[in-house]
Amino acid sequence: MIRLKKHYDELENLKESFNKRVFSNRTLFKCALTSSFSKSIHLGITIFNKDKSKESYYLTSNLRGVCEEIIVLKYIHSELFPVRNKVMGLLMTEGLRKDLEAQNIFFKSYHPFQPILKPDNSSLNSRKCKC
Repeated sequence: MIRLKKHYDELENLKESFNKRVFSNRTLFKCALTSSFSKSIHLGITIFNKDKSKESYYLTSNLRGVCEEIIVLKYIHSELFPVRNKVMGLLMTEGLRKDLEAQNIFFKSYHPFQPILKPDNSSLNSRKCKC
């Protein structure tokens, strides 16, 4: 546990250095990697400290999600290294587009007067959304 805490402290320091920066196209992959490892450390500490019988289903699904995320990031780093930040940007843009589309469908059906962000192809490419 002491080794895990040491690694966690190092990741916290690394995460802080990214929090103080403005995201740019050159840091997307490193920020995603730092976030993923930080989540895995937090999950490890939670699993270590919890009564496993009460929340095992919840913890197992989170563990699988974190592992899959790290596997994808490892693939992007090893196979797509020269364009890894561009790939991360495209994945983030596509994720945002899908989330905004789902939000639009939900609120259109259940609360049509709710103000929401709406996807716009040209604005998503420049990382902006129009209301």
